[in-house]
Amino acid sequence: MVAVLVTVGASALAAPVYVWTDAAGVRHYSDRAASPAARRADQSIRALAEPADSPATTSAATPPGASHTPRIATPGPGARIVDPRGEATISLMIPDGLGPDERLIYRLDGRVLEDAPPRATRLAVDRLVPGRHELDVELVAHDTPTGRTDHVVFEMALGAGSAAGPTSTPAPGERAGRPPS
Repeated sequence: MVAVLVTVGASALAAPVYVWTDAAGVRHYSDRAASPAARRADQSIRALAEPADSPATTSAATPPGASHTPRIATPGPGARIVDPRGEATISLMIPDGLGPDERLIYRLDGRVLEDAPPRATRLAVDRLVPGRHELDVELVAHDTPTGRTDHVVFEMALGAGSAAGPTSTPAPGERAGRPPS
């Protein structure tokens, strides 16, 4: 009987906890993602790089209609990421960089990554569940969406990984070891 209780208790502690805030501002916690805005409470999002604002960047605004769109460099379309922690690295390329009044909105599986720094071009997101994921990045200027977005679909697999970190299998037709051009 004690062994059964210990086993049940341990599995309950290992279950993920999801958190979200509803339209009325009430924060909810559950063992199920009962809202599209729900995220794992134990998931962390951290910036790996954020562009520094230099005097040249802050003094010159990007002209309206300038054609620079965020492009997701990693993960590539159709990539398969194998990592024991379910961690994915997201890297963006933005021609001419971000203007002083521009920011990025990251969406993973339709949910805005609220904890993602708005000017970060490299992020690490951990504890992704195994399976297919959709990533969108949108450029916003002067608090107005520009319509300039990029979208990729990738797969997460929990595997043995290595001390060197997560591995990523290139999508069919993509060359390994070389960033997209």
